[in-house]
Amino acid sequence: MGIFIPLIMPRRGLRLAVAIKPATLLPFHRALVKRRYRLRSSPRHCGKPGPKGSSAELIRAIVEIKQHDPRFGCLRIAFIIGNTFGRPIN
Repeated sequence: MGIFIPLIMPRRGLRLAVAIKPATLLPFHRALVKRRYRLRSSPRHCGKPGPKGSSAELIRAIVEIKQHDPRFGCLRIAFIIGNTFGRPIN
């Protein structure tokens, strides 16, 4: 007889179906489909945006060097880490 929607009484379904035109539903449906496929094809970001920072191994090495000799400054530690890991740091 009509489309059964749990929130609407079956007798009112016919009167309500006349009130909603297909021209109203089509743009709404297109927007939902576009959004669905955009969300499906976009990469999922789980973390915060921005720079990730240094690795835990690098931070542990810096702390170890500083504990070994507290007189070492930033430039000397950066030089040692650069030579050890083969990666320059600021």
